Amino acid sequence: MMMFWVTVVLAVAYGLMDRLDSGILALRFFDTLVGSAIGLAVSALVLPTKTSDRICEGSAEFLDALKDYVRDRLDRLAGGGDPSRHSIEEVREMESKLREVTDSATTAKTRLWCSGAPGPISTAGPPLLWR
Repeated sequence: MMMFWVTVVLAVAYGLMDRLDSGILALRFFDTLVGSAIGLAVSALVLPTKTSDRICEGSAEFLDALKDYVRDRLDRLAGGGDPSRHSIEEVREMESKLREVTDSATTAKTRLWCSGAPGPISTAGPPLLWR
């Protein structure tokens, strides 16, 4: 959309200078198409990570960390466990992993909303569960 407005501004500027030529606008249109094709190729080939893949990987990492944390807490309550492990650091690590998942999910939700996907997307409840 921005390229459209830049093209309009260029057309107005060239029109005010009495140098507006259909060749200039055609060249601008062609350059925009070539730039779009290059951008699509780069996003498909160089940066192929999908948001859903990041959400799945991040969720698995968070749940693994949560499982280890809960297992360690239960072991400590039972009288065992490793007393050298620091629970504050573990909680901070889990929080950062959860934040990554939440950010990825927010990005996916925004993309779905912007794409005009049918139906509302509700994020009520826990951040990892979409209804």
